[in-house]
Amino acid sequence: MATRLYVGNLPFNTTENELQELFAQAGVVQEVTLMQDKFTG
Repeated sequence: MATRLYVGNLPFNTTENELQELFAQAGVVQEVTLMQDKFTG
């Protein structure tokens, strides 16, 4: 089973907590990292 999952095309206002809650429905989520544009945040 994959240990990492890339999810793209998310709205700019998506939070790590929202992703945690969404994917917790499928199983245990160990970590969520939400990348942001280094120039615009």
